[in-house]
Amino acid sequence: MYNVSPAAIKEAESFINVLNDSRINVLSVDIPSGINALDGSICGVAVKADATVVLGTYKKGQLLLPAREYCGKMHVDTISIPSNVFATKSNKMVLTCNDVAKMLKTRADSSHKGTFGKLGIIAGSVGMTGAASLCAMSAQKSGVGIVQLAVPESTNSVFEVKLTEQMSVPMPENQFGALAYSKQLIEFCCGKSALVIGPGLSRASAGSDFIPEILNSFDGLCVIDADGLNCICRTPEALSNGKCIITPHIGEMSRLTGLSVEEISRDMESVALDFAKKYNVTVVLKNYVTVIASPDGRVVYNITGNSGMAKGGSGDVLSGIIGSLCAQGYDAFESAVIGAFINGFAADIASENISKVSLMPSDTVNCISNAFLRIYGK
Repeated sequence: MYNVSPAAIKEAESFINVLNDSRINVLSVDIPSGINALDGSICGVAVKADATVVLGTYKKGQLLLPAREYCGKMHVDTISIPSNVFATKSNKMVLTCNDVAKMLKTRADSSHKGTFGKLGIIAGSVGMTGAASLCAMSAQKSGVGIVQLAVPESTNSVFEVKLTEQMSVPMPENQFGALAYSKQLIEFCCGKSALVIGPGLSRASAGSDFIPEILNSFDGLCVIDADGLNCICRTPEALSNGKCIITPHIGEMSRLTGLSVEEISRDMESVALDFAKKYNVTVVLKNYVTVIASPDGRVVYNITGNSGMAKGGSGDVLSGIIGSLCAQGYDAFESAVIGAFINGFAADIASENISKVSLMPSDTVNCISNAFLRIYGK
């Protein structure tokens, strides 16, 4: 531990304040002065950089607030450090386009729609057909062969107009225009490669009854999102079959864990990892940075995306992408990691031509193709 005199500290603070108040562009090397690289806190004052050249790999603190807002645009320079140095579970926290490209499967010219799986989406209710539609469209944009939605019967005519490439199946509903428990709904899951449950489902649905039964009997991967999570927040043990991916924002995670939003925000990694291990589930914890945690202890921070995604519907796009990848044969952690990256990357591409103020989830859907194109490099 270095002993620094109060005079030296005051002099450094004065210099940083002058730099921050200037109109010049600031480039930091590795990490801006005054940032705690471990927890992202500010040590009194810190340089507010326009860009940072990160040496070797990202430091955890750079990914967290408030430090992230001081780093500006971050560019990684490996400075010739071998890539295997960063391949350990403890260090491999952020994926790049190259990393994701290596994870993506090739698509043979001899493929047909059955090659890429059949995704079932259990979603929608009166007044919330948009969420299910965004999920369905993002799923097919992400490569799945067939998308079929189970929706309340009174909303089916809406989906017939909204959707073209995806199929809707009317299901029994309750007096609130939400899905009821029914034999037809349970049977809908048969023959599906993967499921997404939750977008626009409504808390008034019978989800607390049919979701545990589906999770208990369905053999494929299930993505549980939005009201699907709200329906089982009192019975999270229903997730413990090892075949679930959950995509909560911090409010939903608060309901699942009983922790406050503030507690979760302070240590998203530990909260996500503890829940993943406790319930044998892959967790995609969404906030300004997304933390993906696996029951086996792997953690990835996803830093693609921007403030334009702070709109209702962005999570529905994400669940569709992840569900699509599950149906195509990716495992739970791969689907979660790639899905989060693609979702944010597509939004970043969309924001190149659309103001972040005006960016809509449908704009992100429309740029999913460009995201894959840039990653695949063709």
